[in-house]
Amino acid sequence: MQEGSNIRKGIVIGLEGAYARVSTRKRGACEGCGQNGLCFGTGADDPDDLLVRNSISAQVGDTVTFGLPDGSMTRAGMIAYLLPLGGLIAGAMLGQSLSIADWTQDAKAMSGGAVGFAVSFGLAMLLDRLLKGSARYEARVLEVVPTGAESCRVRPGFGST
Repeated sequence: MQEGSNIRKGIVIGLEGAYARVSTRKRGACEGCGQNGLCFGTGADDPDDLLVRNSISAQVGDTVTFGLPDGSMTRAGMIAYLLPLGGLIAGAMLGQSLSIADWTQDAKAMSGGAVGFAVSFGLAMLLDRLLKGSARYEARVLEVVPTGAESCRVRPGFGST
């Protein structure tokens, strides 16, 4: 795994079998949000607690870097967004070409699109279930950050020893 945008830093706040619960700052859309906690009662200053595969046996209180394998976000996004969109378009084109008496071209295209979207969405859900435990799509702890290195803001009371 290369150093990149999928790498984050956090503090281990709990251990659950082969996984570590890591508290980290929210990022992305939450960082620049001006709603100050109106979205599901959390805001950019609230920590994000994530369950991450603990492949290096990090302990509670350790500051760690963790991340996803390169390309996994792109692949997951394609499955989640492009597959249903492709099904919608293909279904609309196929539906429009059907010769159903007393249906307009628009009705056939809409019906075909709905069926295509439903089938491809179901396929995306099936792929999600099949790939859920795959190491290609699972975040994992990469290293323990030495004491005194860059710190993280986490929930008060967690991560202290």
